[in-house]
Amino acid sequence: MDARKKTGGAYFILSLALLTVFYAGGFLGFQSDALYYYSVAVSIVWDQDLDLRNQYDRPFPGSPGGTVASGQYFVDRTTGKAFTLFNPGTGILMVPMLALARGIDAVRGGRHPNPYEAYYQRFAGATSVILTAFALLLLFSILRRYTSLGAALALPPLFLFGTNWLFYAVIFAGWSHAYALFLTAFLAWTSLRRLERRDVVSAALFGLAGGALFTTRNFGIVIFVFFAAGLAAAELRNRRGQRGGSTLAGGFAAGLGFLLGAAPQLYAFAVLHGNPFRTSFAAAAEAVKPFGFLEAEPFRVLTLSNLPYLFSNLFNLENGLFVFHPLYLAGLAGAVLLGFRERRLRLLMTAFSAAAVIFWFADAAYYDNWFHRAAGSGFGHRRFLDLLPFFLFGAALIWEKARERRWSRRAAALGASLLLSCGIVLLYDFLFESKAVSEAKSTLFDLSAFLLKDVKTIFIAAAFYAVFLGAMRLRGQEGSAPALVAWRKPVLIGLTLAAMIVPAVLFRPAPSWSRSVFCRRRAFSLCIR
Repeated sequence: MDARKKTGGAYFILSLALLTVFYAGGFLGFQSDALYYYSVAVSIVWDQDLDLRNQYDRPFPGSPGGTVASGQYFVDRTTGKAFTLFNPGTGILMVPMLALARGIDAVRGGRHPNPYEAYYQRFAGATSVILTAFALLLLFSILRRYTSLGAALALPPLFLFGTNWLFYAVIFAGWSHAYALFLTAFLAWTSLRRLERRDVVSAALFGLAGGALFTTRNFGIVIFVFFAAGLAAAELRNRRGQRGGSTLAGGFAAGLGFLLGAAPQLYAFAVLHGNPFRTSFAAAAEAVKPFGFLEAEPFRVLTLSNLPYLFSNLFNLENGLFVFHPLYLAGLAGAVLLGFRERRLRLLMTAFSAAAVIFWFADAAYYDNWFHRAAGSGFGHRRFLDLLPFFLFGAALIWEKARERRWSRRAAALGASLLLSCGIVLLYDFLFESKAVSEAKSTLFDLSAFLLKDVKTIFIAAAFYAVFLGAMRLRGQEGSAPALVAWRKPVLIGLTLAAMIVPAVLFRPAPSWSRSVFCRRRAFSLCIR
């Protein structure tokens, strides 16, 4: 076993151990959306089917309505089966750990008859811990191959602790965000493997990753298409003037892999709606809505009216706690200002950039601006977790550029340590002193000033400053400089910054999108409190 594999193994074991410790002390049990995901796993393990009515109507004291779903689910008019708009992938990923828990309980004499009790929830939620450790390993392995050793070692934990990733990995471990992040990282890893090896197995793995991501996130199909388009363009360029048999075989293998990864969702659609290609969104338009189910507010996605929410998201014009984490902004700046010379990572970042633009409009511009401001839910901009590798690789560009000069190394190490310490203290305060934090901020700058006055923040930052400064000196065992980074052309930088800043100045969120108006329209169940 070479040094790189040994380092990766140690990285995974250490990550898993630390995450397990945090999970043991921080897991809050399944609630809200997590119960819908978990119900899929329970139905598979206990009932061996996907008709979820038994699970949704099961008594659950922690729910406001006294049952798991509080009556808020759809019933398909054709099949008569219960469903919601949540994808089944997260629940399916929980199945192995939940089956293990039930097997252990059976050996011990069946002490836990209720599948929704804490015993089973802890086992199922640990799936998020395991997948997060694998995501850290995948991100480490990508950075280790294409950047310096210091960047590979430091940046994944920096984003784990400095953003909301840790919160959704161990505290809200039943929600889908950490699961989707793992699958996005897996898709990135398989795409790089496909570019390097160009064999059928790599193509099939790439397709499998895309299908699994789609089963967990509908938007995953968009990410997969952009990555697939990039791989196809690279294949055509490499095969120019040669026979295209292997390219066609790779495309066929990727397609089969995608269908295999997406098979659980297609099967669920076939069971619930009588047609594998009839989506839950389409079925919901005609479905029976049980008493208490609230109508969703109609909205359009690709529209200029979403610009206020898109750009206020980036610049925190309204709310500094629940909207954005500065590390995402740092990663975005790296992706805008700098670029990879290494063609594989350049292709990866191009696909990520295209997906990020569509993602902001199709998801973030609507849900987590409109939704957070109106319903007041979540810890940070949780949907950015789906594309966290994009921001992490952007931060890697800044890291590598900063290594070239002494002053820039110190500045980058200071910035990283401050962002990390602010993220840690924000999570701590959110859990234990949330009222004080929420009253002390209105913008990102107010929140930052509040956090930096905390002695804990300064102490943690000082402790990590030396760590990051030392990590920036690590080049790797090969001793060669990474094939990175070049400044982008000033015109491109100027146009990009103008596209980001000008709309933020011109547009402002309409006052109608307030929590009170939102609740009067009865647009979402979280208003019933």
